[in-house]
Amino acid sequence: MNQPTVSIELNHNPDVSRRFVIFDMFDTLVKLRSDIGRYDIIEVLHRIYLQEYDFDNVRTLYDEIVDRLVSERRSDNLEVVFVEILEYIFDGLGISGHDLAEVEDRVFHGSDFVSHMPGAKDTLRFFKENGYKVAVLSNSYFLESTLVRCFKNLGLYDLIDEVVSSADILYMKPRKEAYDAVLERIGAEASEAFFAGDNPLNDYDGPKSHGMTPIHIHLKGDSRDLSVRSIGEIPSLFVANE
Repeated sequence: MNQPTVSIELNHNPDVSRRFVIFDMFDTLVKLRSDIGRYDIIEVLHRIYLQEYDFDNVRTLYDEIVDRLVSERRSDNLEVVFVEILEYIFDGLGISGHDLAEVEDRVFHGSDFVSHMPGAKDTLRFFKENGYKVAVLSNSYFLESTLVRCFKNLGLYDLIDEVVSSADILYMKPRKEAYDAVLERIGAEASEAFFAGDNPLNDYDGPKSHGMTPIHIHLKGDSRDLSVRSIGEIPSLFVANE
């Protein structure tokens, strides 16, 4: 496995109004618990909403819709969306009258699945203090509204301007449409934006091919030309050029 190396010096855009940085979410800004299993989220759903129903039946409905959606969408890098899964489960059980976005939000936040990555808050603050518009682009089957509340609960949202989830736009990184969606939200040209994340394909190769300047947080896989070992190291790439 290659070791992270820094071979590129980064400069702030001299025009403060044209400074943009985009982050991946999970394992970049937000740490997922390492022992999450396939059915953990369904166990939370069952505990909050479906205790009177047999769990094996709920799990079967979940497997049916996930397997179908994965088969239909993932070859095209399209997202499997949790509110669609919820709709299928609730319809299968004959349940109606729920706001499924609210159900998703309660289920996600009824768990202890997440915490913030060490150094994430300081790095976000560094970019905000240097005049950057800060966005998040996440491959997630949870809606933007759920992710926003997650950032609020972790005390990070005041440092973020926009959050884009593949659950809302359907397109997943590394599809061009996903990057276009977040750039449009922040009003940036690709050449003006930095992109930071832990996935070599989605958060480095994809943004680079789209014209952005990527920074790889080397947690897994081979490192890239510009890699750091943690999100907390990113500000040091800019210090000499402030």
